[in-house]
Amino acid sequence: MVTSFIALEGIDGSGKTTQAALLYEFLSSNGVDSIRTQEPGGTPLGLSISQFIKSNRGITAFAESLLFNADRAEHVEKIIRPALINGSHVICDRFVGSTLAYQGYGRGLPLEKLINLCDEACQGLYPIINILLDIPVHTLDSRRGADNRDAIEASGATFLDRVRKGYLELARKSPSHWAIVDGSRSITEVSMEIQSLVRPYIYG
Repeated sequence: MVTSFIALEGIDGSGKTTQAALLYEFLSSNGVDSIRTQEPGGTPLGLSISQFIKSNRGITAFAESLLFNADRAEHVEKIIRPALINGSHVICDRFVGSTLAYQGYGRGLPLEKLINLCDEACQGLYPIINILLDIPVHTLDSRRGADNRDAIEASGATFLDRVRKGYLELARKSPSHWAIVDGSRSITEVSMEIQSLVRPYIYG
């Protein structure tokens, strides 16, 4: 059986974590062997990195990217690749797209440098499809509380707008590996579209 690696991407507050959970529930309820994971935080190392970044707002963009890719290398080696080998589909809340959008387009690091770094961490393993939940930045205040902002979110609307545009550019450059979903609709509508998008990868 061919298994699929699916990533959900989007700016903070776009609903990707909710949709990753719903997709996992949908697949599981239909007897599809799958796992749900996330970056950072999919491994003990990733959880530690996530907590560190949230509590250290002065970290440089390059140091941030190194930390995220350290987590990614661990994540690929210990969670994602073994799951795929063992016959499970993998649903991941954030992957390489987040690094390119946030540290590249958002923080201004050279994309080529980030791509090379991600290539090392991924060891050739990339999602078959990246589902981008696109939502205008100005709508976020109604969807989340300021108390939950981490160091990245606290960078403000201008930063998140650059990140959003970066995601859209990534999708434009690689349409065969990206799908854009209007994340401003209801949770149910978004979930149903995502289910339709992944069916060909799950059922062939």
